[in-house]
Amino acid sequence: MSETPTSADPAGVPAPQALLECDLVMKGGITSGVVYPTAAVALHTRYRFRKIGGSSAGAIAAVLAAAAEFARQAGVTTGDAGFARLQQLPVRLQHDLAALFQPSKSTAGVFDFLMALSAPGRSAGRKALGAVGRLIRGAPGTFALTTLVLLLPWFATSLALVGGLRGHVGPLLRALLVWVLPTLAAGVVAAALRLAAKALREVNSNGFGLCAGHLSDDGPALTDWLARELNLTAGRGWGPGETPLTFGDLWGPGARAAFRQRLSIPGSTTPNDGDEFSPDADYLTVSPVIGWNGFDPDIDVRVMTTSLTEQVPRVFPFFDDAYLFCPECWSVYFPSWVMAHLNARSRNPGEAREDGTRGWSSGGRWIAASCPTHGTPLRRLPLARDMPIVVAARVSLSFPLLISAVPFHYLDVAKLPDQVDIVRAWFSDGGITSNFPMQFFDSWLPRRPTFGINLDGFDARYDPAGTTVSLPAPGDSSRTLHETPIVSVLGFLTSIQQTMQNWPDRLQMELPGFRDRIVTVYTEADEGGLHLQMSDSQIARLSAKGGQAGERLLTNFSLPIHRWLRFRIAMNGLSMAMARYGTGWTSFEQQVPSMPTGACYGLPDEAPVRAEAAAFATLADGWGRDGWPGVVQAPRPESELRFMQWTTV
Repeated sequence: MSETPTSADPAGVPAPQALLECDLVMKGGITSGVVYPTAAVALHTRYRFRKIGGSSAGAIAAVLAAAAEFARQAGVTTGDAGFARLQQLPVRLQHDLAALFQPSKSTAGVFDFLMALSAPGRSAGRKALGAVGRLIRGAPGTFALTTLVLLLPWFATSLALVGGLRGHVGPLLRALLVWVLPTLAAGVVAAALRLAAKALREVNSNGFGLCAGHLSDDGPALTDWLARELNLTAGRGWGPGETPLTFGDLWGPGARAAFRQRLSIPGSTTPNDGDEFSPDADYLTVSPVIGWNGFDPDIDVRVMTTSLTEQVPRVFPFFDDAYLFCPECWSVYFPSWVMAHLNARSRNPGEAREDGTRGWSSGGRWIAASCPTHGTPLRRLPLARDMPIVVAARVSLSFPLLISAVPFHYLDVAKLPDQVDIVRAWFSDGGITSNFPMQFFDSWLPRRPTFGINLDGFDARYDPAGTTVSLPAPGDSSRTLHETPIVSVLGFLTSIQQTMQNWPDRLQMELPGFRDRIVTVYTEADEGGLHLQMSDSQIARLSAKGGQAGERLLTNFSLPIHRWLRFRIAMNGLSMAMARYGTGWTSFEQQVPSMPTGACYGLPDEAPVRAEAAAFATLADGWGRDGWPGVVQAPRPESELRFMQWTTV
């Protein structure tokens, strides 16, 4: 399927090979994400996007920008693809934005009530009346029954007191006026309680959200729209028989070939074929993280998501086989043509038995690889190469209660042998753990800039009226962390929640080498966020701010100054790390002169590694005798090198 082209590509843009390169990370913000397309369009006039990442709404912007870059590098020239299409997106969203958030059939009642309660351009009274109407429509039987039951005693009592209807209609009607308002109010309350109980039950069974994102392949719901939009932006068709845009498509043939070298495919005779597929393919677990150092795709996308079941952040796509999926569970979330690809490129889990079933042996019993809910056979995810990028955006944008979480599964081998089972892992919004993952694609001495686009509410105490975007200068040492007034218990609790969620991202934005490449877009109180029903003018205003953000980066950012700043930060961080290493080396050599018997993670040849470690300690000692010159006039505040679990490649 296709759409009619509506405009030409933006004029005056050099060919991709003549452009500079950059990476881009975008913050989550639900509907605030409409700022991103115009920002990416502005940047693409000078830069070719190599790595793009984000969280929540930033993840949607990341995959769309990647699809546009893919079209450019593939030479797609149609006016309804690539950055030309991305440039048109804010205009289309003026008509489509509210329709993206389509509730599942079971949750439509409570969704309609919330939309009426937050309808823009209405007075509080009209909103309340609209919400009451939605409540009654959501539970009409409960409202009618409650009202009728309460009115019947009034009618019977009044009728008995006056001795019948004849000649007493007037007094009966006047009594009705006194009693009818409390009766109707009771009916509304009963309808609200009924709808709330139903909503709680339905939301629980709908992935803990109102909107699953998928209703029909050609419908307006979020995931259906995004799957189509990605393929159209990439210059492809969509629908049955079409293949959704994948990470491997973005990587290019060279990176796919490098990826293939990190796979084990039993019986393979074409180890250099970057597109080779087998349902029995495995990742080479013996390949250390450093082995991925040369893996450099033409276009790379990473998004943040959160495994609430395990209470940890995860970076998607996964480069291991920790998780499985149930095709029946996922059919609720993705269009049929995307599911056809997921099923075709999924892989075999566990061990095969003679009857064809698969699973694992544990403690003398068999654990079938089947969905705990449907009994459907579970499948290993497609390899990262074969994973559709629409899946990445969907697992990152699962705003709690609004957009349903996505179920993955895994074998919980940490439990006792008789307790090992298949666990459903609910993946929700990436913004829960990192709403602005600026750590993506970072390096000590960057070859290209990693730009960040931040979202924040406008605060007249810090910025003059009319400020829409800001980009600190490299040497600017003013604080970017604004005051959050706390005047009530609710404000206190809200600040606790926001601090737990955002403190790593906020601290990082304060650092030199980060702040000079993060442009902040300021939104007004009625813009973005959970304002799902913004007007055309509000969407246009937000979109214009995105264009200004891109232009500010083009005008004010200096890569040579930024690289020098990162060099100073790296030298300071290395000095601190080496000082700590050197301090501990002497005692380590004395107390652990050789690898202990039974030591885990042993070395096949210890001597050369120990010699290198000693040389590093000698180097640290030399830096110390020189007075640690790398820390002289180091950028402030200082950053710290820390060990963290590796989350991406």
